[in-house]
Amino acid sequence: MPVIQASDDKTVKVILNSSKRSSGTINEPFFDPRAPVKLPSNHVGLCAVEGFFCETPTYFHSDYLESALNIFTQSGVNIWSAFDQANSRNAESLQTTFQRCTRMDMTQASNCASFMMSLLYVVPDLEISFSGILPIEYDGVTMYCTSAFMDQPSTYFLSGVSATTYAAQLSELTSFISTMNKITFTLSSRNAYVYNMRGPWLQCLGLQSNTTYHLPQTVTICTTNVPYLNINASFGRSVLSANTENKLVNSDILWTIPLSREVPGQYTYYTNFDLSGKISYKQSILEQLELYFTDPQDLPVLGMTNWTLILTFDFIEEEERSTAMTSKRARRYMV
Repeated sequence: MPVIQASDDKTVKVILNSSKRSSGTINEPFFDPRAPVKLPSNHVGLCAVEGFFCETPTYFHSDYLESALNIFTQSGVNIWSAFDQANSRNAESLQTTFQRCTRMDMTQASNCASFMMSLLYVVPDLEISFSGILPIEYDGVTMYCTSAFMDQPSTYFLSGVSATTYAAQLSELTSFISTMNKITFTLSSRNAYVYNMRGPWLQCLGLQSNTTYHLPQTVTICTTNVPYLNINASFGRSVLSANTENKLVNSDILWTIPLSREVPGQYTYYTNFDLSGKISYKQSILEQLELYFTDPQDLPVLGMTNWTLILTFDFIEEEERSTAMTSKRARRYMV
C-alpha cells in the first residue's frame, strides 16, 4: 500500500487499490502500509477522502448471484441452483437466468423485458402483473396510465406459446415498461404453489437479502447502480480513537461517496477539492486499515473489484485545531 509523505511531515497520503490488498477478501480487504503512519506527539490526526475512483457496481454481479445463501424454493425444491425439468418446475436454474444479465445494460427496456420473459419461460408457474397500470384505447391509440379506480392488473405469463406469440408478447411488454420510471411488478404463482426467497440475489429485485419473502411479492428490478456508497474503514489493531467515558475503542470511520454514473460497469470518480469531512483521531500509529462498502440500505456492496481510494492524513498541533487552519494546510499539501 503506497504511502506518500509530505516534506514537512504534516501530511501523509495513503493510496489504496482493490488489486493490492495485503489480506482479507475482495469485499472485506485489509491493507498494511509499507511504513506505519505515525502521529507526532502533542498532535491530533485528521483523516479525509481526497479521491475515490471505481467501476460502478451492479446487483447482477456474480458475488450476489453465486452466494451459498441464495434460495428460491418451490414446494421445498430450491430451483435457484437446480432445475427440475422432468416435473416442469423450471427449465434451468434461476441463477443461470439471472447471470445472463451480468453484462447487459439493464437500463434498456428491451433487456429488462427479455429478462422478465425468460423468467416466465424458465418457471412456467410464475406470472407477473402490473397492478393499477392499464392500457386504455381511445380511437385506436393506446395509452398507459395509473388510476385508483381500475383494479384489474395487466398480467403476463407463458404457457406453451409459439415463437410468434412469444415475440409479440415481448414486444408488447417492452413497449409497456418503457413508459415506467421504475419497473415495479408483482411476482406470483399461477397455481398457488408455496415459494420461499432469501439471499443476496434478492437485491436485484430491490428486496432485503437478510429477509425471507413469499409469493405473491411486489418487486422492482434494479436497473441502475446504488446512488451512493458508504466507505466503512477501521484503523485496525493498533490505532485507537480518543477517550470516550474512559474507554478506548477502535477508530471506525464512515464516509459517504456519491456515484455520478447510473449504468453499472461505467467508471466514476469523486474528488474532495477542499478536503472537508475530516474525522479526527488521536493515537500514535496506523499499522493496518480494513475497508468494506455498504449501500443506502446498510447492506454490504459486493463485487467491488476495481477501485482506488486516496486518503489524506493531516497532523496538527492541538492548540492549532481549527477548521480554517486545517483546511488551509490540507490545500497546501495536495499533490
